[in-house]
Amino acid sequence: MDTAPDDQAVQQQLQRQNDILSAITEALPATVVIVDAQGRYRFVNSAFERLVGRAASDILGRSAAEVLGTEEVMRRKPYMQQALAGQAVGFVLDYPSPQGTRWLALHCIPLKLDGVVDGFVGISQDITAERREQERLAHLAERDPLTGLYNRAGFEQRVGIRVSGGERHELALLYIDLDHFKPVNDRLGHAAGDQLLKVFALRLSEAVRAADEVARLGGDEVVILLGGV
Repeated sequence: MDTAPDDQAVQQQLQRQNDILSAITEALPATVVIVDAQGRYRFVNSAFERLVGRAASDILGRSAAEVLGTEEVMRRKPYMQQALAGQAVGFVLDYPSPQGTRWLALHCIPLKLDGVVDGFVGISQDITAERREQERLAHLAERDPLTGLYNRAGFEQRVGIRVSGGERHELALLYIDLDHFKPVNDRLGHAAGDQLLKVFALRLSEAVRAADEVARLGGDEVVILLGGV
């Protein structure tokens, strides 16, 4: 029996929509999946195939637990449940490894048909580079570039954290001013003075406990915050 012209037009339109969806998801620098209300994959892009190391033909129709593993699904389950309840949600998951931590930013967006939630669209993107750059900038903002010790701003932040954490009555502050440091700069040059400060900072850091904080306030002025005293 021949297909009616109207049916052919509908099928062509559906195929066109599928082609457009596929082209868009393949162009995105992210994994894109569509999961139905029963938690089974309806659609995945090639980025997701590469992520899990399986072809789409081996993913579609399977549950998230079958593809990602039970442990991973348990981490994502609260957010998936929110999406299936009709609420868009975004979250970040970390994946520590000997090579360093990797971070994924994920979004679950409810998929509604005729006003009823019929699953969700899941989008994830690796944000490791961005996170590491944020950490690098944060480190620069709170550390003395010469010695690697906390700078004044970083030290004040650490003090604030320790005090707000209930250690107010268990902290002591040591102030250290190096004697005869100026003659080193005057006689041997600033490069020698800088090297001296580096060595001093290293030895001081090795001499204190893990719970103590060491900072360079500037020049040859160093402070130590002692905890648990």
